[in-house]
Amino acid sequence: MYNGEGVNHYDGQIASIFPITSVEVKAFFHGILYYTIFFLLCTGFLPLLVPIFNIKSYEEKDRKFIFFLILSTVFTIIEVAFIVFVPEERGRVFPDKFCYRYLAVLTVPYVIMFLKCKKEEIKITKTMIIIYIISFIYLLSYYMWRGASTTAIDAGMLFAIQSTCNIKLGRKFGVRSNDTCKFSIIRYYNT
Repeated sequence: MYNGEGVNHYDGQIASIFPITSVEVKAFFHGILYYTIFFLLCTGFLPLLVPIFNIKSYEEKDRKFIFFLILSTVFTIIEVAFIVFVPEERGRVFPDKFCYRYLAVLTVPYVIMFLKCKKEEIKITKTMIIIYIISFIYLLSYYMWRGASTTAIDAGMLFAIQSTCNIKLGRKFGVRSNDTCKFSIIRYYNT
């Protein structure tokens, strides 16, 4: 109804979840783990972990904002795991892609909070190291069994750049759509 003609892609996905069986429940918890670990990877670990584990070193106003970020991250991951991951990746142990676009909006506030923490107040705790090691093992096993050539990290900003290069520059300078953006730019500057 609010999406122009009353059609929403996610309506059909939500309907396909039901009836909920053990497969959907297992996929839901795997989706939470999957999105948490890949969000850590895409954020770079420290911008996400330092504000969370060093929250006491921040001012009260910043602590409230970090708590809001944590809640936003948790609820967004739960929502994406249920609405996107379960219908699309249901029974797969190693999913096709990580849709970073759903969590990308949270990255900049985490980086800002990370930069607000003073260098001497940053403490790398054992818990942070354990989270890093577990994430690293998960990612290593993911890429070993899934294969790096079949896995995609969906980054909305990169897609915008790629489509701009392929569509806009490609049409203007006669570059085929399967040519890379790099060649489009080189041809542009050589003409």
